[in-house]
Order: sequence, then C-alpha cells, then structure tokens
Amino acid sequence: MIFNLFSPDGKERVSTSWDKTARLWSVASGQELKALTGHTHIVDRAYFSQDGSTIVTVAEDFTARVWSFVEGRERAVLRGHKDLLTYATISADGRRVATASVDNTARLWDAETGALLHTLSGHGEDVLHVGFTPDGSRLVSTSRDNTAMLWDVASGRQIAVLKGHTNQVRHAAFSPNGQVLATAAYDGTARLWSGRTGEPLATLRGHKGAVGHVAFSPNGRRVITSSADSTAMIWDAGSGAHVVSLLGHTDGVYHASFSPNNDYVLTTSEDRTVRLWDGRGSGLTLAVYKGHPGPNYHAAFSPDSKLL
Repeated sequence: MIFNLFSPDGKERVSTSWDKTARLWSVASGQELKALTGHTHIVDRAYFSQDGSTIVTVAEDFTARVWSFVEGRERAVLRGHKDLLTYATISADGRRVATASVDNTARLWDAETGALLHTLSGHGEDVLHVGFTPDGSRLVSTSRDNTAMLWDVASGRQIAVLKGHTNQVRHAAFSPNGQVLATAAYDGTARLWSGRTGEPLATLRGHKGAVGHVAFSPNGRRVITSSADSTAMIWDAGSGAHVVSLLGHTDGVYHASFSPNNDYVLTTSEDRTVRLWDGRGSGLTLAVYKGHPGPNYHAAFSPDSKLL
C-alpha cells in the first residue's frame, strides 16, 4: 500500500498500491468495497472531489484516470503526458482535473469526458505539483526549475511567474479564501504570495533543511511547513511571523496538516512515526504513533477530526 485518503464524509477511504490498483474501503468495517482496475503500472496517488462523487488516480503508466465513486466505474482516461505524472487534483466543483508531469507541463482536463482543455507550458523542468483555488478560477503549478506559476483556468493563460526561490519548488497551497498562496522549496524557505496576482508578500525563514510541504489551517490564520530538518513550523498567515516549531521527530518531516477543527496538527516522518500535536500554538506533542516498518509519507484526519 502506497497512499491512503479519507473520503470527504469520512465513511470511506481510498488506497493505492504497487499491484496497479486503487481500492475503496469502509472505514467502519474495514472491508473492501471496490477495486479500481485499469492502470497498467503502479498507482501512486488517489484523490477525492470535494463532494466525494469523483476520484482521480495517478499511475506510473503516464496516465490519470477519473472514476465515479458511487458506481466504482471508470469515467475517463487522461492520456497525453509524455512522461510520469507527479500529481493530480480536482477542482472544488468537480468539473476540472489538473495534472502535473515530469514532461515539464501541467494539463487541464474535463472531468466528465476526459477531454484535454489546456496544456500549460512554460516551466523549464519537471512540474511537481498543481492546485486549484477554492473557487476553481486559478491554478498554481510548481517546478524543479525553482519557480511556481499562476494560471487562469478558463483560458489557460499564464497570470504570473513566481520567482525568488533558489531551489526546486516542491509544493504550494492556497488559503481557504484563495487570496494568499504559499509555496515550499528545497532552498529551506516557504513564501507567501498574492493568490490573485502572484505579488510576493512574505518569506518564511527558519528551517535548516529543504521544505517539502506547506498547508493552511482551515480558518486561514496559520500556515504549517514540513522540512528535512526534522521539524514542522507554524507561521502566522497574515504577517509571516514564526509562531512555534514542532520538535520531536528524529528525521525529516514529509507532511503536516491541521485538523478540520483547527485544534490539532498531524505530522509524518522518515523516522517511522506519526505525531499528533496541539495546533493552537503551544508546540505540545499529544501522541506518537509507532508501528510502521518504514517511513511515513502521508497521514490525514477524518472530517470530524476524531480519526487519523
């Protein structure tokens, strides 16, 4: 098993695997509900639409696939990238899918028909991540070329090139209102930008290693960064000021996220543990989860913040 994610209502989860499938499971019973078959290589990731009706899977066969959750039926195969896909995401209204690839492009697709709408060209190296604004009107792409780019979804037009990072930009996230964009880079910093124009707002300095992931709290007041320096850090989203460092992991932190109720933080690490923290600013470790035989790359809260 490579990846796990809760459905938006928390009743199901999707997993991906080396066996070329994604699988749907009941959270309550733990029973398998459906196997999503069709990919011809390892399935790396799977993502739900916001309403839970659609799933998109990303595999090492150079495709993404769109599935109906209710029927477990393949709706569309997204073909066109000329190399491995690195990421995919679904717009909040479920109408668009964006994909990123090491072929130096991002692409926008119709989620119902699989039709290619726009090829977003401009990056000079691998595109590593894509993300929609909450209203679906804009898209961010990040790249190994040290930049992020802001795009208009309707036209496919480039709005801005976000320059300033001095190493690859691994991840980006929009604030819940779409007005602020955060980027995470291997230069050891995260940066805040205008989510509408790409204008730089603040540089978040403090990590002593590569920053690989960034996320906003659901209320938009905090930003959390994950770093190879074994820490996660919480920042004020308005000013960019450092709030607290989460200390305790003994190896790189891959992923950090706030709970839906804003009260907790979950981190995953190369040190084979997952940690639960007070997310309100104390930096207190609440629990350490051990048992995985290898690194923990991803973890998620259920929608009610009660399950991990």
